[in-house]
Amino acid sequence: MLLVLVVSLVEAFLVLPNHLSHALAKSDVKEGKVQAWVNRKVMRFGEKAIFPAATLAVRWRYLTMGIAVAAMTITVGAMAGGILKFAPFPELEGDVIEARILLPQGTPLTRTKEVVARVNAALEKVNQARKGDQPEGKPLVENVTSKFNINVDAHETGAHVATVTVDLLSSEQRKSDEYDLCCPRDPIQCNVG
Repeated sequence: MLLVLVVSLVEAFLVLPNHLSHALAKSDVKEGKVQAWVNRKVMRFGEKAIFPAATLAVRWRYLTMGIAVAAMTITVGAMAGGILKFAPFPELEGDVIEARILLPQGTPLTRTKEVVARVNAALEKVNQARKGDQPEGKPLVENVTSKFNINVDAHETGAHVATVTVDLLSSEQRKSDEYDLCCPRDPIQCNVG
């Protein structure tokens, strides 16, 4: 994003004025009434407002710079403090959720299967609760895949790891978000380990 802004500034301050100077030098086009009126208004605004403000800012340059630094400090502080919410890229809801299960090493496969069964039962419970909210009564959970001996976050293999992958109804169609699927009312309900 910053790179695009820098390129835009270079274009605006270096390339565009050069192109405009060549275009205006060759131009023999006469001003129309509307264009002349707009030009007069713009020039008057510049003479009455912009030029005096710029002169004042140059005369009181340290105060102007201090105000700019203070405004920047307040803005950065507001973002860091959570007062001003900033998201350069909005979060988009996905259509796939993964529950990566890691139990203590040495846990037998039967215990891992019990935990996976609890996750699947919770998914079915949420699916039934949210089914009426979906368009045409479609199920929120379209597909559930359980894989044992796989957990990409654990960097381990064995009977104590598993991954449950859930394919949801597409985000354009569904009316529940991923957080609702995981923790419908109480975040403690998500603790299945």
